[in-house]
Amino acid sequence: FATILCSQNSSPSTSQNENKWSHFKKKSGLNFSVGTRFMHIQTAYLNSSLKNDYALGNATYGSVSYYFLNSFLFKAGGAVSNNIFSSAIWQNDTLTHLANRYEVGMFELRDLKQKYNMWRGEELFLEFKASQSKVTLGRVFPDSYFFNKQDGRLRPTGVEGIFLSQKVNGWAFETDWIWRVSPRST
Repeated sequence: FATILCSQNSSPSTSQNENKWSHFKKKSGLNFSVGTRFMHIQTAYLNSSLKNDYALGNATYGSVSYYFLNSFLFKAGGAVSNNIFSSAIWQNDTLTHLANRYEVGMFELRDLKQKYNMWRGEELFLEFKASQSKVTLGRVFPDSYFFNKQDGRLRPTGVEGIFLSQKVNGWAFETDWIWRVSPRST
């Protein structure tokens, strides 16, 4: 599906996408490549008191970014999730015969009995940025009205596509062509 967004900023602000470029202000002598590494560890505990289901999980995310030729950014990253302990969240409730809805969202939905080292490739993109324009191609964590990075339990929703943005006279125009979605925690 495709989305087209249009907004106007009355005051300058720094978005998360702009901040990732600020990491590369310091440039090498040849100005060809400057890289950063990033690691994030997250732990989450969910407990559904009505069904007595519970789960504790952690996820470790790592990424590598390279800025090169003054205008390009390449980033690759992924996460490993672990089910530290949980109730039998893969079994249907004995009273309602319905599947668990909340705790399972932290783990690999295709195999809930898998407990350790659930690998997920999450970011792999190339981005080009000119003065008021930006084009991103690949797998990213979107920051839009439709997808919220804070909405994930252990890992957020990722999308794959091409993302275009342009700023003109205080207006920001964005269009996304998304061909693959990886829902949170899957």
